[in-house]
Amino acid sequence: MPSSISSSDADLPDAPWGRLWAVAVLLIVASLAGLELTVRAYGFGPSLIDDPDLWSAQREQLEGAGPEAVALLGASRIVTNVAPDVLREELPGRTIVQLGVEGMSPVAALADLADDPGFDGLAVVCIMPEWLLDEQATQEAYVRHYRRDWGILNRTERSLRTWLQDRFALAQFRLDPLKVRTWIATGAAPVNRFRRVTPDRWSALAIPADPADLARTVDFRMKRHESLRKKTIAEDRWIADVGRLAEMAAKIRARGGEVVFLRNVTSGGVLEIDEQAFPRARYWDVLAARCGGPSIHFADVPEMARLACFEGSHLDRDAAAKFTRALAAQLRKLGVVHGPAEGASARP
Repeated sequence: MPSSISSSDADLPDAPWGRLWAVAVLLIVASLAGLELTVRAYGFGPSLIDDPDLWSAQREQLEGAGPEAVALLGASRIVTNVAPDVLREELPGRTIVQLGVEGMSPVAALADLADDPGFDGLAVVCIMPEWLLDEQATQEAYVRHYRRDWGILNRTERSLRTWLQDRFALAQFRLDPLKVRTWIATGAAPVNRFRRVTPDRWSALAIPADPADLARTVDFRMKRHESLRKKTIAEDRWIADVGRLAEMAAKIRARGGEVVFLRNVTSGGVLEIDEQAFPRARYWDVLAARCGGPSIHFADVPEMARLACFEGSHLDRDAAAKFTRALAAQLRKLGVVHGPAEGASARP
């Protein structure tokens, strides 16, 4: 009598399963390749998605790096205007670590280095007076992630994502074909096609070739920067915050390290707003004097002062390379690093 329970030996359709699986895989690969070519045709290239894990991978490089470490702290201008690979060429043998985070004050990152007994290198801190305001976003979450959550699992996953994102433009969209199809249909691209984030967290910018794209970029930057005109800082409160910066710098210097505060390049209408809202004599010069030690204001360095930000606030990748070489030369001039003599670089 036949059993009512299906047998594991029940007949299966006679089909070439190996070939079917091979065809399915080829179709998936072909679809992904088609999407990759599509996003590249729209002007996108490989670029990393910056996140606390990528920041932590950089921060980890400071462990044990000793006095040869150079930590770059700041917000978007340190991330775009300083090219780590160029700085390595100019300062051979140094461990260059990019810790800037776009749109966020670097004070928390500086505090972390000040409290780290193992850090006795150089911290280059790109800072603006408004970064000391209470309402400014800070990098505390990044520091906390590194201190509490960074481990082998995060490290392994971030290494895999870095490998993919550095090679495939589609990885910018977290390999989500539906998102790609949506922005192509609507024209609402979710990432900046003129930016490439490298594994060492340099956010390299390209000047938009289309005049309309460039005009929109400049207009966006000016409207965003206009908000500075309305900001005010209570002088006593601001002086107290500057005092805390000075204390952090003093901790690092007491261990044999150094801190250089940097006023990065702005130009055009953005620079005009900067000077109206926070005049140099009243703010930057006071900050530099109270924090002591060496400082750099771009207007005092001819090689920096002649550079123009294409949208008033950030340098494109070619200008960033020039700025980086000027920064290295100025650091050598201040005596905080040693490297090839000024003018020795083979690159223009």
